[in-house]
Amino acid sequence: MLLIRQFALSSLVEHETRSNVAITEILSNVVESRYRDLINTDPIKISEMRGKHPAILRLDAEVKRLMRGSKLIKVKIYDLDGLTIFSTDPSQINQDKSDNAGFLSARGGKTVSNITFRDQFDTFEGKRSNINVVSSYIPIGGRSLDEPEAVFEVYSDVTDLIDHMQRLQWKIIILVLGSVAVFYLLLITNSRRMDRIESERVEEASRSDAQFRYQASHDALTGLINRHEFERRVKRLISTTHKDKRENALCFMDLDQFKVVNDTCGHIAGDELLRQLSEILQNAVRHSDTLARLGGDEFGILMEHCTLDQAQRAVSAIQKTIQDFQFSWEGQSFRIGVSIGLVAISEATPSITELLKQADAACYMAKDLGRNRIHVYNPDDTQMVLRQGEMQWVTRINQAIEENRFTLYVQSIVPLHKSTDMHYEFLLRMIDERGEIISPVTFLPAAERYDLMHKLDVWVVEHAFKLLASNPDLVEQTHFFSINLSGQSISNAQFLNSVIEQIKELNIDPSKICFEVTETAAISNLRAATHFIASLRELGCQFALDDFGSGLSSFGYLKNLKVDYLKIDGIFVKDIADDPIDHAMVKSINDIGHVMGMKTIAEFVESNKIKGMLRKLGVDYAQGYEIGRPQPFEEILVDKKELKAS
Repeated sequence: MLLIRQFALSSLVEHETRSNVAITEILSNVVESRYRDLINTDPIKISEMRGKHPAILRLDAEVKRLMRGSKLIKVKIYDLDGLTIFSTDPSQINQDKSDNAGFLSARGGKTVSNITFRDQFDTFEGKRSNINVVSSYIPIGGRSLDEPEAVFEVYSDVTDLIDHMQRLQWKIIILVLGSVAVFYLLLITNSRRMDRIESERVEEASRSDAQFRYQASHDALTGLINRHEFERRVKRLISTTHKDKRENALCFMDLDQFKVVNDTCGHIAGDELLRQLSEILQNAVRHSDTLARLGGDEFGILMEHCTLDQAQRAVSAIQKTIQDFQFSWEGQSFRIGVSIGLVAISEATPSITELLKQADAACYMAKDLGRNRIHVYNPDDTQMVLRQGEMQWVTRINQAIEENRFTLYVQSIVPLHKSTDMHYEFLLRMIDERGEIISPVTFLPAAERYDLMHKLDVWVVEHAFKLLASNPDLVEQTHFFSINLSGQSISNAQFLNSVIEQIKELNIDPSKICFEVTETAAISNLRAATHFIASLRELGCQFALDDFGSGLSSFGYLKNLKVDYLKIDGIFVKDIADDPIDHAMVKSINDIGHVMGMKTIAEFVESNKIKGMLRKLGVDYAQGYEIGRPQPFEEILVDKKELKAS
């Protein structure tokens, strides 16, 4: 308890010191001119007039006003010679503190505090009895703490805290003593049972130890080796391979169409399929191989003392076994395939982490090349290098989302005819670990391939809405702001609900929002896109069909997509001045859009000549480097303010 008390007192002094320093800094800033007057005043005059000196009177009034309602009950100020130039107790003015240890420490730049009990103490509100105070010597002003211009001594009342601490200590003592007594009684009561319980526990432990070891290393559903045990064995094999130079192989398998079984018949059927398939695979692999379930519908095979050619033959037989397997459930039959990545384990294998990345990349390549096939990892494979680069981007994108390292740029969209409408499109940029801006063409392909676009859409919508909500004047001056959405988001009902909720919560005018959906995404998810567009148009939002002409290019789909704007793909616009076919395409898209009641926007307008040709064709709006380059959102706020000021 003495140790606890000492710790509590130390913590209390430390806390009060921080508090006193903070209050003193505020106090000193307010009365800075007052105490400096006293520092520069002749000490003899201060001594003669003491509390009646005009500078002291002014400082006293100001300090006492600031002290009211704070913890401070007394304040003293010393010059660097240790002379008390001010005190809320006038009798102490002109006292010499030059040999006081606390003053000397503070003059050297170090704050010093201690706690004391006082029978009688003069506060600025009068005398008080039997109180505990923390007094702090604090250096103030000057070029640095090591060279202050004055020293403040402040006193704070901690009587209530000390009383509370003492009451708490007594409660702890009583509780501990009571607990010890109860524990002692229980110990006597149970001591005779301990021997019997211990013997039973040892016996049970010996029976369950083997079971625990098995459960820790095996998959509960299939009984196969689990991922943890599999990786442990792979590490061991890599280590021995570096010594004996023998070749081994690792096989990574991902079932194709397994999701169809889960979605059609439920997870119980999916679990049963995995159990049956695991038994078949156990009979198909070599006796020396290690088969493991790595999670979900992924399996791994560790092939020891096996060349890559031998591994390919063995894996081909396993692939055929899976293809021949027919799963039946409640009258329905299913056949599944498997995409397999195969990688050699040799003395050149650097680590298990790199090995698993290679196997995973090879498996993904097998899926990309058509599924239900085997792909052997080759470090010189350009497609493989591209895939691994994209997989690295997945990690960077997820990390950037977690660390909020994205920012929004905007690009202007201007009318080509008599109109004052001003539009902006929000554009996403990533900020890398060094603070550099990364173009979306660098990371968006990986985000699209690995289903990260929805996460990015959520970030963009949330931050774009907050920017609009916090800048109502800009929103009022702008016809609308465009926000791009991916196909993953327009087919997500939860995302739709979230967008509607944010518009209502932030009180955003829906007519100022125009969502852009690419032609390919809309047509690929036509039913979902139609519902998404209809729901938000009913709320008042506008829609633009982006990149029109580069996708499926069926004008018939436009009848089902109620959009307000048709964005002509820049691939046709940028060469309109030189290519008659591109000119005809732009004209055709523009005419059809107008017939269907839509306004048209041309992208990639990079010259004044292209801008003039688009105006002649009757295109409504233009967007591109000739019109305006993408810029941070904050810059248009500055531009608007400067324009307004001029």
